[in-house]
Amino acid sequence: MYKKFRSNLLLLLTIFALIIILFLSYIDMKRNNSQLKENYIERITLAEMNVKTALTHWNEEYKLLDYQVAEQMYVNSLVLLDKYNDNPNFETWDFDELKQQFGMDVYVINKENTVIYSSFKPDIGLDFNECCESFSKLLTERREKGEFVHDVIDLQKDVGELKKFSYMPTEDGEYILELSYELEKDPAFKKFGFVTVMNELKGNYPFIKSVSIFNEDYYEFYREKIDSLRSSNNRSCEWLDTSSTMKENNYMLLNCSEKDHSTKVVAIVYDNGTIVKALEESLLYFYLQVVGASIVAVGLIIFIFKIIKKPLYLAFHDRLTGLKNRAAFENEVQRLLEYSHRKFGMLLLDFDNFKRINDTLGHGYGDLFLKFVAEYIQSMLPEKALFARFGGDEFIILFKDIMNRVEMELLANKLIQSFKKPQESDVQSELFKKGFQIIRQCNVTLSIGGAMYPNDGKDGETLYKKSDMALYYSKEHGKCKYTYCKECMKEKD
Repeated sequence: MYKKFRSNLLLLLTIFALIIILFLSYIDMKRNNSQLKENYIERITLAEMNVKTALTHWNEEYKLLDYQVAEQMYVNSLVLLDKYNDNPNFETWDFDELKQQFGMDVYVINKENTVIYSSFKPDIGLDFNECCESFSKLLTERREKGEFVHDVIDLQKDVGELKKFSYMPTEDGEYILELSYELEKDPAFKKFGFVTVMNELKGNYPFIKSVSIFNEDYYEFYREKIDSLRSSNNRSCEWLDTSSTMKENNYMLLNCSEKDHSTKVVAIVYDNGTIVKALEESLLYFYLQVVGASIVAVGLIIFIFKIIKKPLYLAFHDRLTGLKNRAAFENEVQRLLEYSHRKFGMLLLDFDNFKRINDTLGHGYGDLFLKFVAEYIQSMLPEKALFARFGGDEFIILFKDIMNRVEMELLANKLIQSFKKPQESDVQSELFKKGFQIIRQCNVTLSIGGAMYPNDGKDGETLYKKSDMALYYSKEHGKCKYTYCKECMKEKD
């Protein structure tokens, strides 16, 4: 009973402590993650505000530069077109000289949308069908229309430089003469400071991979993706999506009104690996916190149990004999009544002439005799019997799972005889030797009263009262005898 109670209490306290630790650690992790995400969004918002500020000052001035560069590209494209009409053999063209003449790179794109000649050597052999299928289709459309087209700022593939591109199909539709102008080297472009701001942003905010401006073609290619981020309130020069936490990219549309069809897209690409790593570290800290706190909590509970072990033990045991006390006995009876429907017996014991021990030998010998009784009687009881001390020289036995009253009577008479004629031997302990000596010296005998469930009572209190009544009958009628409760009741009747 005591061990089970202690085990259950230890288990409940441990589970309770672990639940509290898990709950508090989880709340702490959620709060920390929320703070990490909030800080990440704040930094992203600040970065986007800086980009927007730079674009606000840059956009109008850029329009003028864009117009001027586009005009020059158109003039240069006409020169190239005349040169092609005069000499369609590109093998004889000096592309490096043309670059020096125009201040722009020159490209020749064939019908398969592959760059076959260029002053920019890295792009020779570039097949747009392989790298940019949508753009390849657009080139085919431009070739069929036969009109000069220029783009706004775009990124040179693989190199990543900011350039402006133009496209002039030849009159026979065989080729597209492309020009690119490196805007970063233009003094007028440099004074706008947008490139500087982009580089500073990437330096100040490690989570920004790139800030780029793309032309209307880019918007057309990714319209569905970009428009999915838009709300009815989005206007020109506003970021479309600023609410998502694990952000990978964001877009801003410039001049996306019905009057101005030259839509440009500003795109920020984010590296959210920083916030992902921070969240992973937060999760790892959560696990470590739970494990560490759990170890400390379990250790503390075990330490507390060691402190309260003795008081807890005394709550269910007799201090002198170590037997179960009245509280433990009553709990066991209640358990049998609730969870078992089998018969059990109750034997109430009282020692005749016990007062003589205290009066003639002293209370020390009285205590020694009670310790002897605890071990002596316990050694004669079956395994399923529970032996307890109620106080003074009153002991009680709970005889579990018996077949009938005869079994109980046999046990009672055996105990009575063991005090009437104690069986001593040379191997007895010192306690037993002194106990037997006290029995002989003070003529101590044993009286017992018994009752049985369910014949004599349906609850513990009734059974105890009937056992006590039977014990009293034994004491009054000669002592050193066993009385079953129904026997004394018949005699009264």
